[in-house]
Amino acid sequence: MKLRYCLLVLFFLPVFSVLNAQGSLSSYNFNSGYSQAELKNSLNEISGLTFLSDKLFVHNDESATIFQIDEYSGKIIKKFTVGNPAVKGDFEDIAAAQGKLYLITSTGDIYMFSEGNNKGNVGYKMFSTGIAKSDIEGLCYDESAHSLLIACKGNPGKHYKGYKVIYSFDLNTNTVSSEPRFKLNLNDLRNKYGLSDFSPSAIIKNKKTGTFFILSSRDKAIAEMTASGKIINLVKLDEYRHNQPEGIEFAPDGSLLISDEGGSGRGTLTRYSMKK
Repeated sequence: MKLRYCLLVLFFLPVFSVLNAQGSLSSYNFNSGYSQAELKNSLNEISGLTFLSDKLFVHNDESATIFQIDEYSGKIIKKFTVGNPAVKGDFEDIAAAQGKLYLITSTGDIYMFSEGNNKGNVGYKMFSTGIAKSDIEGLCYDESAHSLLIACKGNPGKHYKGYKVIYSFDLNTNTVSSEPRFKLNLNDLRNKYGLSDFSPSAIIKNKKTGTFFILSSRDKAIAEMTASGKIINLVKLDEYRHNQPEGIEFAPDGSLLISDEGGSGRGTLTRYSMKK
């Protein structure tokens, strides 16, 4: 009986490894399996989004005003400010980690705070990363290293020419890594997927597979990256459906959410279901 069990385990192990190596981007239905909600005018310049205790929080990009919205309809449930009055800045993304919320600016400042009451305000702690020259856009939590990953849209400097880089901010020491955690080779992305200028605007980790989804607003594309930094898949989004994709997040049921700035129209929240 034990021998039979061992043989069964050995038989299925390679299958599990292949599935994990393939990641999960191809599991989503980007053609017809979606719904889209128009957001209120106050969220026309929506940027990042994150879940904390199964509640969806989003923000605009000019002041630290945080909105809780319904993940299906986009309806605003409550809002509160970080600071009193709200801190001003070019806020690019939001992430949640161990009961706290984090906002990051394009100049590399990270604000840590707790969820607030409706129409209230909360205090905060601010940390400077010192990597402002890279034009920061994306932020997500990596629980395996208890760190925030910081995706840079702009020029990473002469030492990393030809790459886009992602740094790591250690939440134990509140310090940023001196070297990038990941380097994305632009030539590889161009040659393999035909992308002219991949510029990360958001990043999120899939806890089930351990891979990362990186959103590029300019290309209107999502790349999937392994924990070792290898790009294994890429999907181009419908350009008519997505005006300016700025945020990406996994819903509790596994659906993929993408937020778009409205431009001359309304901001949107698009929900992609997994293939059945």
